[in-house]
Amino acid sequence: EQSQRDDRSGKNQLENFFENKYRQFRDEARLAFADAYFRERNMQKDQLAKLQTISDHQKVLAEYIIYAELRREELSAQKDSMEERLEKLRKESKNLAARDDNDK
Repeated sequence: EQSQRDDRSGKNQLENFFENKYRQFRDEARLAFADAYFRERNMQKDQLAKLQTISDHQKVLAEYIIYAELRREELSAQKDSMEERLEKLRKESKNLAARDDNDK
């Protein structure tokens, strides 16, 4: 009977030892998983923030490009208009010079 009790006691101690090791391992695994999960989540948040920043910068650049294109078209139209005026002034100048020559 004593040896059976010792056997049971030994089994219980062994079971308790492995049960404790299992719980310790399980808890460590949970902590490691949670740590990895939150680290990954934070990295994703950082990446999303960076993507948002890049997206914001791209929007600003797109607006500048559109503004530059509109400004270029506006300046081109002004240049064409000024060239037309210059051509008219040259014709008028030639006409006035021809009148002066005829008057002399």
